[in-house]
Amino acid sequence: MVTLGKSVGLTCIADAFRKRVVENAMDLDETGRVIRQLAVEWAKADLPGELLTYADYVRSIAGLHQAMADVCRTQYIVTAVIEQASDLGKSSAWVARELRFEALAQSSSHRAVLLLLDLEDASGVDDAALDLYNERMKRFDTDK
Repeated sequence: MVTLGKSVGLTCIADAFRKRVVENAMDLDETGRVIRQLAVEWAKADLPGELLTYADYVRSIAGLHQAMADVCRTQYIVTAVIEQASDLGKSSAWVARELRFEALAQSSSHRAVLLLLDLEDASGVDDAALDLYNERMKRFDTDK
């Protein structure tokens, strides 16, 4: 009977670990590439108001991605928010604020409840608060 020594088992474990480290590094490279590309697209969006820095764009998108943990979902949300900002004439500061909201919404199990809580928390429900609520509700509508 042939028995495998500990060194063979450890070699297999080490090989599996190295493979996973390489896969993680490739995933991080891809994620970083997507975040940088989204930041460039945001900068090119020509939104009104004061411009943010490229580092601000990357930081906002990376913060959203950290909450999402899904590069495709991050890309979808960033694109939707930038397109909505462009359609509504909103600034890059508005986009950054909405990306923070979407990151918070991701941590909430019910986005609609968070929308209502945010509306209730607004200092006085006025037209601007209602407009923001409606903008957030319509953000991912496919029937625009």
